[in-house]
Amino acid sequence: MKYLRFLQNGNIKYGLLEKDNVIREVVGDIFNNHKNTENIYSLSEITFLPPCVPTKIIAVGLNYFGHANEFQRLL
Repeated sequence: MKYLRFLQNGNIKYGLLEKDNVIREVVGDIFNNHKNTENIYSLSEITFLPPCVPTKIIAVGLNYFGHANEFQRLL
C-alpha cells in the first residue's frame, strides 16, 4: 500500500494509491484508524504534496564549506 498526501480542488487530502493508478481518498488518522471512502481521483486531477508538514526544521550550517570556514571549523 502506498499512502500519499495530495491537493485536490484546493483541499489537502490523504489517499491510497491503488493498482490501476487511481487514488482512493481516506479519512481519519492514516497511522491508526482510517476509512477508505468511495472518492476516487485520477493522477491528473491531483497535485502531490510532501507526505507531512514538519513541525520544526533544524539546520546546521557546518555542512557548508564556506560557512564552516568562517568559524574555522573545517571538517
